[in-house]
Amino acid sequence: CKLEKFATERDLPGIRMQAALLKSEFYQNHGQLKDAHAILVGALDITDSLGVATLRRMISDRIQEIDCLLHDEEIIS
Repeated sequence: CKLEKFATERDLPGIRMQAALLKSEFYQNHGQLKDAHAILVGALDITDSLGVATLRRMISDRIQEIDCLLHDEEIIS
């Protein structure tokens, strides 16, 4: 993804985390919950600086949401 490459080259961790949120949303919308989950977990490893505390919270919330969806999916199948 061009955005991820741009953010990596310019050391913009917040933009990389935002890109991960968008990418995970895309995967989630296409029923690829495990991929969406993996992307978000990886995004938490980008940085833990105070400047991205809100993003980290958003990512953590989305991870919990996907965990619930994965759990529900397992129960159904």
